[in-house]
Amino acid sequence: MIDIDDSFLLECEEIDKDHAWLNQLAEDINAAIDENRPQDCAELSRRFVSLCKKHFGAEEALLKKIDYPDAKHHHEHHQSLYGKMDTILKLGEAAASNELARKSLKKEVFYLLMDDIINEDLSFKEFVHSINKAG
Repeated sequence: MIDIDDSFLLECEEIDKDHAWLNQLAEDINAAIDENRPQDCAELSRRFVSLCKKHFGAEEALLKKIDYPDAKHHHEHHQSLYGKMDTILKLGEAAASNELARKSLKKEVFYLLMDDIINEDLSFKEFVHSINKAG
């Protein structure tokens, strides 16, 4: 999936740990499909979405706590991902019997991670880093 090297780390242990777990679940979904275990996709998708929701809440609480100026925008971005998470759940359910659902599931999980980590979370990396240095 995404190789979470140092350039993707936000230097916030809780967030970085969540990102690593989300990436691992995405890899598990891909492996289930590639290894002909699509019946595992429904449960893995539920776990992925559950962790996304928990992660979004924790991330938003952190941004509020440190007075990140674009916290509202970040919350709105997370809200925009809920539709994608619903799609992931539906595709996970359909994956056992539908090849197109399996292919789509792989893409949707990857796109959600890219959208959250790369397109949005990296935008507050410097702010979090400066708070960590000061604190």
